[in-house]
Amino acid sequence: MDSWSGSADRPQALPLEMRLPPDRSLPNYRMRWLVMAIEEQMGAHGLRMILRQSDLTRYLESLPPANDELQSRSAEYARLLTTVRTYFGLGARGTLTRIGRSIFRNQVAQRPLLNARRKIIGPFLSTQSKLAWILNQLASEMAAPNGQVRVSRAGEGFWLVDETFDRTLGVVAEHPICWSTVGELAEAVTWMTREEVPIREVDCRASGKEACRFAVL
Repeated sequence: MDSWSGSADRPQALPLEMRLPPDRSLPNYRMRWLVMAIEEQMGAHGLRMILRQSDLTRYLESLPPANDELQSRSAEYARLLTTVRTYFGLGARGTLTRIGRSIFRNQVAQRPLLNARRKIIGPFLSTQSKLAWILNQLASEMAAPNGQVRVSRAGEGFWLVDETFDRTLGVVAEHPICWSTVGELAEAVTWMTREEVPIREVDCRASGKEACRFAVL
């Protein structure tokens, strides 16, 4: 595990005034997957409460559309996650991890070609190649339409580095809080490899780092 620590390019803490990026547009399907995941984990009543507390009452009657039009905002995405985290307090980690897992399952349901490609190429790939493939697929979805999310090798494992603020916009925390991303990664990796792979967030923009960095394996 030494390869995960002491990296020369490890993000350093940023001054507070540099932690406040402009809001960015997101495809509607990203918000839809999140709203559906919250309902799956908290029920219809819980979702309605979270939407009201997040000032997103326009979704009370109908979900965000399942299209790629850029009508959702990263500030709204982050606000939903922050509301869930605030509501559950010390118990938020488990709930948000499960929400992240549901987000990926919703992605698979809306991306039938993803499952078809896995069935075609999966039998011919090593575990490392499977990890690289699914992590790059997930990074592409997380970055859409114009964000920076990249995957790189680190020893026997991988880094996923998220430079967007979609989950941390306006949030300041003393420790990493992107548990929904950890859940999303965990579900994606298990889906692809049929194995449980250790995943942890090492750096987080909410705590002042330049990027959210996740160690996979």
